[in-house]
Amino acid sequence: MENKKNKKPLEKMRKTRLATSPLLLLRKNFYENLKDETVELTANQVKDKCFEALGLMEEYYREPANEADIKRTASGFEMEGIDGLDDYLKLLDNKDAPETSQEEPSTTPEEGNHHKLVAQHRDLIKTRIQKLLAMPQVRNLLKIELVKELKKFKNAQSKLQRLQRIKHAIEHATLDMHGTYLESKRKNHGVLVASASKKIEKLSGIVGKAEKEKKETIAGADSAERGFIATQELLEYKKQMKEKGFALTPSRRALLQKIVEHSMAGQKVFLVGSTGTGKTELAFYAVNEVTGEYEIIPWHEGTVVKDIMGQMQLAQNAAGQVESSFKPGPLVRGYTKGRGVIHEEITAGSTRTMMGMKPYLNLRPGQAFKIPEMNGTVLQVNEEILMEIFTGNPKSEQTQEREDLDPAILRMMKGIQVEYMPANELAKIVIAQLMDESGVLKLSKSDVQLIEKLADAANLMQMCHKNALDGEAAQAIKTATGIDDLRITKNFLDPGTFFGLFAKFDYERSKGKSLREYLREELDEFLHDPKNINAPEERKLALAILQLKGVLKEGSTLEDVEIVPKSDNKEKAYILPSEMGFLLGVTPKQENDPYTGEANADDADIQATVDDLINMLGDPTNLSDANKLIDKLTLDPQSKEKLKEMLAGYDEAAATAKELDPAVEVKPFRDV
Repeated sequence: MENKKNKKPLEKMRKTRLATSPLLLLRKNFYENLKDETVELTANQVKDKCFEALGLMEEYYREPANEADIKRTASGFEMEGIDGLDDYLKLLDNKDAPETSQEEPSTTPEEGNHHKLVAQHRDLIKTRIQKLLAMPQVRNLLKIELVKELKKFKNAQSKLQRLQRIKHAIEHATLDMHGTYLESKRKNHGVLVASASKKIEKLSGIVGKAEKEKKETIAGADSAERGFIATQELLEYKKQMKEKGFALTPSRRALLQKIVEHSMAGQKVFLVGSTGTGKTELAFYAVNEVTGEYEIIPWHEGTVVKDIMGQMQLAQNAAGQVESSFKPGPLVRGYTKGRGVIHEEITAGSTRTMMGMKPYLNLRPGQAFKIPEMNGTVLQVNEEILMEIFTGNPKSEQTQEREDLDPAILRMMKGIQVEYMPANELAKIVIAQLMDESGVLKLSKSDVQLIEKLADAANLMQMCHKNALDGEAAQAIKTATGIDDLRITKNFLDPGTFFGLFAKFDYERSKGKSLREYLREELDEFLHDPKNINAPEERKLALAILQLKGVLKEGSTLEDVEIVPKSDNKEKAYILPSEMGFLLGVTPKQENDPYTGEANADDADIQATVDDLINMLGDPTNLSDANKLIDKLTLDPQSKEKLKEMLAGYDEAAATAKELDPAVEVKPFRDV
């Protein structure tokens, strides 16, 4: 019972952080009994150690699942103090020494012992955090950034909470509309009664008002508020991808709404789209959300009716006698048990099998039917919503082997076109995956812009795959390559391939590789993929598109792939939640915030200079001395004034730290 009691606050904390501020990591116990460690660090080293401290703070509040997780955490710290090959060889010698006990650690410790193990786990992490915070430069920068961020969050909190309530109201009212409609149809012989219709009308009005207020609230938000709003959206995508492998972006949400509404009306839905648009994933998500259970029918040229409906088989009964019985197929199981049914790639099946299935595809909830193999036994389609989704690629130049569906079968379905995910949504999902659970993104703004440009390039390749590229972009590619046929059929950046480019980045980044270095290698592999070995013109097209969108340098060749370099090497190497507002794509309300941290054209340079000043001063004592230092810099007067304003912002943030947490030891700038 002790473990369960301790688990609830942790889970509540995680949910609260996701719904409110992701950077609520300022805790007194991390700063207790610190002994300063004198060590000189470069600006990059300070930031790296701040990132490490933030990650460990997040890990501190994440409860390990079992003893094996705890052991893995301990092994993560064993490289501490290993600076050379000889040190590592000594570590390996110690590992190879015979152990006193060969008993394997339990992966499911008893409940009474679990709390003790978790406490030891946190003590281990806390020790490492305190070692990092004992370095004054790390402690000062982390404290100032966190406190500054918390102050911004405090100002934005009421608006964020209102948006969360609006979002909840929209989701609840939408579900209530669906439930009211289905309940009325089920209990009143397919009729939507007046009372149910009136309720749906009111709920629809509420959803409309909520959507309008949500849009107006975001449009009226200031820079920091937009940052927190964008961070909430990204963390929600991160959570969805982790739990379901699917992010409910605006375009996917709109498609899901169409699927549900047509299914409620008793229609079978046919999702039509090119390879890689995510038809199957969308179908799985839809039926799982509505019915909870589903059956899958994978269509191919060898699929026959018995694969779908079922067949007789010989089996041994309880008395040991062999008897014949009917084994129901996925369609019969779905129809009779009220499960969703997904026909995956029906256009890959044969016309003969499709026509053999036609009588069963006409069935409706509550309708009786027979299967010849069952000797006249009558079955009944479940009375609940019958959610049946078909996916398929229409016959085209890219899918010559596909069958054209018979018009009689097509008339049974409601077709929904599934387009490729928009470029901005592709980029946001990648950014969400790379974002820490704390809400901090360990990428510069130009790194984010590179991801956005790569998403734009992916979008152009997808248009080439559909043979739908025209206009200025098409002409530019034709001019650059001398190729008139812009079709790409073999290897292109569909959403799955695009996401796959970033699959190893966290691992490679931990080895010291930058995003640009990493993407250069990944794109080089993509351009030389063996699938393209017999399509040299398609490789040239992909290369030209990557150059056109500013991902690769002009002059890059298949033999020498070069990423466009950063235009500014002094920009911040990370983005805080309050600084993420540029991803919302709306114009912020005009504001006057001297230390907002959101860089304009020249603010990135100024912010970087402030960071350098903070690190150079180490433990500054007053604002006057800092301003004198600024006056000596070779900057224009306007930039110097901006620097002083931002430095004053740090001063105020540090002073606020004392109000929020008396344990804060950061010495603010103060005139003496």
